[in-house]
Amino acid sequence: MSRLGSEGEDIIGRWSEEKLDLLSKYLKAYSVIMNEQKKSWLRAYYYIDAFAGSVRPRAKEDEQRYIDGSPLRALQTEPRFDGYWFVDVSPRRVERVQRLREEFPNHVIDVR
Repeated sequence: MSRLGSEGEDIIGRWSEEKLDLLSKYLKAYSVIMNEQKKSWLRAYYYIDAFAGSVRPRAKEDEQRYIDGSPLRALQTEPRFDGYWFVDVSPRRVERVQRLREEFPNHVIDVR
């Protein structure tokens, strides 16, 4: 069970931050490769996050510092995915992910 901050956001440890950094690198490489495939056989590719989690969790070591969560990292990846599907069971998290539509109006975002 994750710890929550004063505004209901997740608080994550260093290991989770490292995993998110690795995810950013992976998404960049994957997106470059898949975007290149669109020149020949691929029509579209999507980012699917079945447990989207926090949009901006706080760092456990410094709760004044926010970290970009996986939804933000995916939406910031260039080249862009053709669409983004975010899923979570927490109404609080779903609401936060839905607000990303305002921040990224030119992205196709589906939230469940």
